[in-house]
Amino acid sequence: MGHKRGKNAWPNLISSWVIESVEMNSMFKRLLALLSVIVVALIGFALTRATKHVSAATITVMNTNDSGAGSLRQAITDAGSGDTIDFGVTGIRSCA
Repeated sequence: MGHKRGKNAWPNLISSWVIESVEMNSMFKRLLALLSVIVVALIGFALTRATKHVSAATITVMNTNDSGAGSLRQAITDAGSGDTIDFGVTGIRSCA
């Protein structure tokens, strides 16, 4: 490293190590911060690609039957979160 030999050799050597250590520590922190940003960006990208884009469905009630295809009961069974139940029924269903 080209340090002077003599009575001040050790302090000079130690001070140069400290300065190099501080410079390396600063560079390491910058690289670590950059790596952290890259990792977070990659995780975010992966999560957006992995999630399904599910659109809400519209389920239509077609009759006044108590159960089966086209009934309100079946529409409620089939409906998921965010779905809409539409009524395309004519007539009256009495609840007795």
